[in-house]
Amino acid sequence: MKSFFIVVFLLAIFIILSSNVIAQDWWPMFHHDTCHTGYSTSTAPDTCEVNWSYTTSGDVHSSPAVVNGKVYVGSFDNNIYCLDASNGDSIWSYLTGDDIYSSPAVVNGKVYVGSRDGKVYCLDASNGDSIWCFTTASPVNSSPVIVDNRLYVGSNNSNIYCLNASNGSLIWIYLTGHVVWSSPAVSDGRLYVGSFDGKVYCLNTSNGDSIWCYTTNGIIYSSPTVADGKVYVGSNNGNIYCLNALNGDSVWSYTTAAYGVWSSPAVADGKVYIGGGDDDNVYCLNASNGNFVWSFSAGNSVISSPAVADGKVYIGSEDNNLYCLRASNGDSIWSYTTGGNVQSSPSAANGRVYVGSVDNNIYCFGPSGQQVPTLSEWGMLIMALLLLAAGTVAVVRRRKAAVRT
Repeated sequence: MKSFFIVVFLLAIFIILSSNVIAQDWWPMFHHDTCHTGYSTSTAPDTCEVNWSYTTSGDVHSSPAVVNGKVYVGSFDNNIYCLDASNGDSIWSYLTGDDIYSSPAVVNGKVYVGSRDGKVYCLDASNGDSIWCFTTASPVNSSPVIVDNRLYVGSNNSNIYCLNASNGSLIWIYLTGHVVWSSPAVSDGRLYVGSFDGKVYCLNTSNGDSIWCYTTNGIIYSSPTVADGKVYVGSNNGNIYCLNALNGDSVWSYTTAAYGVWSSPAVADGKVYIGGGDDDNVYCLNASNGNFVWSFSAGNSVISSPAVADGKVYIGSEDNNLYCLRASNGDSIWSYTTGGNVQSSPSAANGRVYVGSVDNNIYCFGPSGQQVPTLSEWGMLIMALLLLAAGTVAVVRRRKAAVRT
C-alpha cells in the first residue's frame, strides 16, 4: 500500500509542476502559427500597463516571436534581438547587413529571419550564434515559416524559396510575377502566398508546383490566413478576399473604403479581423459569408495585423497607438500611445502582449512578476489534487479493511 501511495503522490506532483508547460501557448512566428491564424489561447492583458520596454537604434516594424520565456524581434538598426520576456533584459543580439523588416520564426531551438541585405539567417536561439545563411541577392521582407524541417519565404526578386531548415540548402524555387513581401502560410501540404503582381498563389510544398492562383488586380502585401478550408487575404485594391483553399474559387469578398489593405487577417471563433489600411478602420467580418459584424475607427492607417486572444483584439495604428478591442463588438478596452507609428503586428503569449514601434522601442504589456495560472493550468492542478485525494482514500480504506480482518 505504501508504494501505491508514493506512486500516486509523485504522479500528482509531476502533473502540478508540468501544468504550466502543457498549458502554455507561445507565439513562435509571424501571426502565431503556420496557418497565420493570429489567434492564441493565452490570457491577455485587460489594461495598458507597460511591463517593460526595450530601446533599439532603429525603427521596429518586425513582429515579435515569443518562445520559452524569450522575445525575438528585428530592428532597422540591422539587428535581431533576443530579450528576456519577463523583464526585457538583453540576452543577445546578432548584426545582419541591413534593416530587418521580416518577423522571426523560432522552431526547434533555432531562429530564422530575413534581412534587407538579401539573406535568410538561421541562428542558435539560446546564444545567437550563426548556424547558416542563404543568399537570395534581393531584400527579404517576407517572414519565414517552417514546416517539417523546411523553410518557406518570399523575396524582392519575385521568388518563393523552399530551404532545408537544418542546413539552408535550396530544395526548390518558384518565380512569381513581382516582388513578394507576403509571408507564406502552409496547411495540408500546400503553401499560400501573395505577390505584388496581384495574385494569390497556391503551391505544392513538396516540389513547388503551382496548384492554382487567384488574381485580385491589386498589389498584395497581406499574408494569407488559412482556416476551415478557406484562405483569407487583403489586397491593395481595397478588398478582403475569402477563397476556397482547394481550388482557389472565390467564396466571398468584402470591399472596404481603403485604397489598399496591407494587414493580414486573424481568424477566430468564426470571425475575420483585419486592419483596413488607409481608411483607418479595423474590421470584423463573418468568416463564412463576409458579412459585416463591426468596425473600429483608429486615428490613422492600420497596416498592423491583429492578434486575437482572451476575447480581445490587439492591433497597432499609424496614429502611434496600440489598441485593445473587445472581439465580440469592437468596443475599445484600452489604448496606449507610443512615440511612433505602430506598424509591427502584436504577439500574445503568457498573459502579455508584445509589439514594436517606429519610435525604436519594443513594448511588453501586462502584469509584472509571477503570472496567474490560466484556466487550463487550474484544471490540471485540480485534477492532480483529486488524483492525490483518491489515492489517499483508497489507501485508508484498504488499511481499515485489513484492521477489521
